[in-house]
Amino acid sequence: MIMNNIFHLTFALAAAALMSSPVAVTGLHLEPRLRGAVLVAVSDEDDYDNGYQMGQQQATYFWTNKFNSDCNRISSYDTMIGNYIRDNYNYNNYGQQQSNQWYKLKGATEGMQAQQKVYDNQCMSNDDYVDVKDCSAIGHNIASSIAHEYAKNNPSQCGSHFFSLPPPPAYGKFGNNEECITIANDDCIGNMDDKINTYCSSQYTNYNVLSRLKTECYSQVQSAIGQPAIGGMN
Repeated sequence: MIMNNIFHLTFALAAAALMSSPVAVTGLHLEPRLRGAVLVAVSDEDDYDNGYQMGQQQATYFWTNKFNSDCNRISSYDTMIGNYIRDNYNYNNYGQQQSNQWYKLKGATEGMQAQQKVYDNQCMSNDDYVDVKDCSAIGHNIASSIAHEYAKNNPSQCGSHFFSLPPPPAYGKFGNNEECITIANDDCIGNMDDKINTYCSSQYTNYNVLSRLKTECYSQVQSAIGQPAIGGMN
């Protein structure tokens, strides 16, 4: 009889302890889930998912309403997405102790980037698309590079007081490489006279040298874009 009473008392105490334990409380950030290598509370996971959806929707809105789904403007779209994330979704401004905002903005960043990649891939698979802005920039920068190198190696004709050449910007997407090479090569040739005037002399009139420098455009354009145009170019 005594043993039976002890058993019932022990059971009652154990049940009371279990019911009073914080682990039994739900809805208060206490139930963990595993996302990859990070242990995330349920509410934090919801914050991340809500942010991810928000970022995707914002990226879609920009692409369809501000850029009219125009692949010829994909570089400008990518720039806008990068700036928007920097200005609005910088989750590094918050510590993980401020978990709600940290997870929401991290989700928004990754959702926006994922949707951006969808549109980038769509444009890159479109053979009719060519990134005119970046292709033209390649031509301008290569003309600068060729003229700068000539001036540096010919101080007797160009003087020794030319300014250094800044590194070219990172190039984005070219789309149809054959068409891109044509655009870049044309702009390199078309800008060579001005670039020689900049790096060498405004009075430079050695047309034989200018003609030779212009022939260097194609191979350097081809190398920068990474794929030769069919049939080459003279």
